[in-house]
Amino acid sequence: MDFDPGATLGQAFRDMQVEAEPGHGAVLDLVLDEGMGTFGPPPDDRRPRLAWGQGPEGLKLSLCFDSGAIAPVSARDFLEKICLVLHALAESPDRKCDEIALIGKTASGLIPDLSKPIPGCPQESAARSFFEIARQHGEKAAVVGDAHVYSYDDLSGVTRLLGGKLRAAGLRPGDVVAVRGVNSFGMIAAILAVIATGGVLVTIDQTLPETRQALIERISCPRFLIRVGDREEPTGASNTFFTPDWPSRQTLQQLLAGSPPVEEVLFTPEDDSSAYIFFTSGSTGEPKGVLGTHRGLSHFLTWQRGAFPLGPGDRAAQLTAMSFDVVLRDILFPLTSGACLHVPPRELLLDPRRMLKWFHDNAITSMHVVPSLMKAWLQSRVDGRPFASLRYAFFAGEPLTDTLLSRFRDLASDRTRLINLYGPTETTLAKLFNCVDAVEPGVQPVGNAQPGADVVVLHDRRRLCGLWETGEIAIRTPYRSKGYLANDDLTQAVFRPNALSEDPDDLIYMTGDLGRVRSDGKIEIFGRMDSQIKIRGVRIEPTEIEDLLLRQGGVRDAAIATRVDANDNKILLALVVAEAPLPPQEEGAQANRLREALRAELHPAMVPARFVFVESLPYLPNGKINRKAISALDLDTQENKRDHRAALGESTKEEGALVAGLEG
Repeated sequence: MDFDPGATLGQAFRDMQVEAEPGHGAVLDLVLDEGMGTFGPPPDDRRPRLAWGQGPEGLKLSLCFDSGAIAPVSARDFLEKICLVLHALAESPDRKCDEIALIGKTASGLIPDLSKPIPGCPQESAARSFFEIARQHGEKAAVVGDAHVYSYDDLSGVTRLLGGKLRAAGLRPGDVVAVRGVNSFGMIAAILAVIATGGVLVTIDQTLPETRQALIERISCPRFLIRVGDREEPTGASNTFFTPDWPSRQTLQQLLAGSPPVEEVLFTPEDDSSAYIFFTSGSTGEPKGVLGTHRGLSHFLTWQRGAFPLGPGDRAAQLTAMSFDVVLRDILFPLTSGACLHVPPRELLLDPRRMLKWFHDNAITSMHVVPSLMKAWLQSRVDGRPFASLRYAFFAGEPLTDTLLSRFRDLASDRTRLINLYGPTETTLAKLFNCVDAVEPGVQPVGNAQPGADVVVLHDRRRLCGLWETGEIAIRTPYRSKGYLANDDLTQAVFRPNALSEDPDDLIYMTGDLGRVRSDGKIEIFGRMDSQIKIRGVRIEPTEIEDLLLRQGGVRDAAIATRVDANDNKILLALVVAEAPLPPQEEGAQANRLREALRAELHPAMVPARFVFVESLPYLPNGKINRKAISALDLDTQENKRDHRAALGESTKEEGALVAGLEG
C-alpha cells in the first residue's frame, strides 16, 4: 500500500486499499478475524492472524503468529503501532499521517532518548598513547615494508625529529600541515609528528592526479609541508621539510641522532582542538574538507582498542590509501596497541593472487577493508587459506553481503571475528558496529552505536521513526567533526540542532543514508537516499537487487542503473559481469535465467527490464562502485545492435566495455 504521507488520517483511512498480493509489499501479511474467541491459523495458512473485539475497557487486539518466523518483540511492537494509529484516528482524524510517532513501549526501550545527555568517555590523545606504547615496546617491530623492518624506537625517533623541526619553524597548535607521499614508513612518521605537535594534518596522496593534489592544497591552505619520498629535492623554502619513505639503517641512525625528547614535541589537546582535514566525494565533484578533532579521534581509538584488543605479536595490514580518513584507523589502531603495521607494495592491491599470498606470508591478524576490494580479491583462484591467521576483519564503506562473507569465511579461521563498521567522515571514522557472529541472508546490519553516540532513524529529519520504519539514519555524538572547512552553510544543513536539548552544541548529523531500527535494536542500512529509485510507485534500493544477482551462478559482479525508454517510462537496467566470457548466442539465455531468478524473489517492479553484459564495472579509488560513471554509460543510442562500445570515463582507467543490450 502506498499513500500520501501528507494526507490526514481520515483521508488515509477512507482511501485505504490493500493492493499487494500475499507475500508482496506488506510488512505483515495478515488474516483478519473479528471476535476474540479461541483461534489459530489453519494448518495450511501460516500467516499471522489479527483478532479484535470489545473488552471491559474497550477495544482489545490479539495477534496469533509463528514465533519461528516473527520475533515476539516485533509482534508486540506491531500491536502497539496499531493502537497508536487507532488512538490518533479517534482523537485527531485531521492530523497528517507523517506526524504520528509510531513508538510504543517496546520501541522506546530500543530507541535512544535524545533528551538525555551523552555520558563522557575517558581517553588520552592518540599521540600520547603511541609514545607510551613506544616506550614500553621500543625494540619490537612497529612498521614492516617490502624488505624493511622498523622498531617502535625507530618510529618514535623519526616522529620526534619531524615534530621538533615543525616546532622550531614556529608551528602553532591549529596550523595546517600537509604531508605529501605514499604509504610508507616515512609517511606514517610524518602523520604521527603532525598529530603529536598539534598541527592540523592534511594528507596528499602522491598517486592522485596532480590537479587533484593541487586542489586539496589550495582548499586546505597548509602553512607547512612535509615531503616524503626516496630522495630530497631542495626547495629552499623554510616551511618545507623532507623525510625518506623507506630509510636505510645508516640513514635512520643519522636521523635518530637529532631527535628531541617526547616532552619537547608533545601537544596536549583541548576538547575542541582540530586534528586533521580529510576530503569527501572520492574523485568526482568539488572536494569537501571535513575538519576532525583530537577528541573524536581519541574516542574512536579508545573504543576500538577496548573492544578488539591488539598487542605485541599482532600484525595489521595497512591497505587504505592516504587520501581517506580511515587511513587513521589503519595506522593508529595497531600503533597505539603495540602491534606491528605491515605495508604492502601498492601494486599488490590490484593483483588478487599476489595480494592473497601476501596475507598468508605475513600472517596478518587484523585488517580494515572495503567489501568491493575484498570481493575483487576473492574472484581469483585462491590457494589454501590466506586469512587463516586473521583475528579481526573490519569491513566498512559499503553494504556487506552474505555472499561475500560466506566466501571469505572459507578462507579464514574459525576464530576470525567479522566486524561491520559504519559511520561517515563527518562523525569520525565509525560510530556503529556489528560483530557478525552468524551471517544473515542479504546485507548485514551495521549494528549498534558505540558508547558516546546515539543513533536514530528520522522521517523528514524531524520525527523519530519506530521499529522497522524506514527513514534517514542520524548520528548524535559529541565526538563528531567540526563540519566542512570554510562552508558554514553546508555544515548547518547536515548538522541539525537537537530539538530535545537546550545545549546549542548538541547537534545531530544527518547522514543521507536510508535505514531502520530492527526489533533487536540493530540498525539496517539500505543505501543513499539520493540513490533510491521509484518504479511504478515502488521504492527500490539498487543494492538489494545487486545482492541477489551476485548470488546467482555465473555472475562475478553486478550493478543496477536506470534508463528512460521510448515511452518516457523509467526502467531498471542490470549491468552484469559474467564469471567467464559469454558467447553472444548465450547472452539471451543467461539474461532470461537471471530474470526468472529475480522474479522468484522480488516485487515485479524490481526486476530489471534489460540486462547488459559488460567486461567490468567502474570503481572509485576508494573501492566503491562509481555510480556516476555507470549512469553516464551510453547504452541507448544503438539499442538495435547486439554489440557496441560504451565509454566508462577517465576515472575508471578503462577504455570501454563490450555490452549487449537485451530487451525485457
